[in-house]
Amino acid sequence: ALIKRFGTPALFLTLNPLDVSHPLVGTLGHLLPGVWQAMSPCEQSLFVAKNPAAASQFFHMMMSQFLKIVVIHSYQSSGLF
Repeated sequence: ALIKRFGTPALFLTLNPLDVSHPLVGTLGHLLPGVWQAMSPCEQSLFVAKNPAAASQFFHMMMSQFLKIVVIHSYQSSGLF
């Protein structure tokens, strides 16, 4: 009843955008999707380690979309909050 009346005191989220094996990282790193899919998980991890800008862009894109979908601060209807 307290949460319903006053809201939650804090909300903690653990987010893991899975940047090591997501195909979008390869695309942002200028790889063709077929090349990314042909790589082993170890090769994908090495690619991400050698291309931190692609991983950073991927993380930014995922977090921006998460905020738009969950928080929906820029729309008329309310989101999760």
